[in-house]
Amino acid sequence: MFCVISVPCNSANEWLLQKIMTSTVRFTYHDYLLVPDERRAEIIDGDLIREPSPGYGHQLVVKNLLRLLDRHVGLLKPGVVLQGPLDVILSDEDIVLPDIIYISRERYSIIRKNIHGAPDLVVEVLSPRDAARDHELKMKLYAKYGVKEYWLADPQTETVEVYALRRGLPWEGAARNKTVYYELHGLFGDGNTVTSRVLPAFEAKVEEMFAKPF
Repeated sequence: MFCVISVPCNSANEWLLQKIMTSTVRFTYHDYLLVPDERRAEIIDGDLIREPSPGYGHQLVVKNLLRLLDRHVGLLKPGVVLQGPLDVILSDEDIVLPDIIYISRERYSIIRKNIHGAPDLVVEVLSPRDAARDHELKMKLYAKYGVKEYWLADPQTETVEVYALRRGLPWEGAARNKTVYYELHGLFGDGNTVTSRVLPAFEAKVEEMFAKPF
């Protein structure tokens, strides 16, 4: 999938635009750095994907989730919770902008100017335009690079899906560690309490996550 991004006409951006218009090209982090700051974009498997600015409902859910996660992590201090947009560089051809990430103390080494490696937990708040990508493409990507837990919060249905990373299938024998996939830890809706394997003591009502100010 390729999306054309309007950019100012200088030599670097003209070169980038030529790459965007060439369907056989694979984009890298070097190309990503040429995208103007005001243009949100991700690179997944070498494809440059434009990220439109999120809407009010999306940002409200992000704010609620950040507050709940930060409250828990702030008390026990097992790591740090960060809100996007923040570059998470999984490889030279995989750079994403999750809504929220959690990084444990044991993985602080991946924190530099940006994040260089897989966070322990990634939260994506769904929007109608990118729900399929978050459910399929990004789920495979995060599993591939070892994100231990993946949350999908849907403002439309007011549900939260929590997926936990597993390695290997029971029938694979000695090759089990070569296969990684997500299994559903829980689908949480109205009246449910969201829990986490990465943050074992974390509990929050679904209603808190989708609460509106008025």
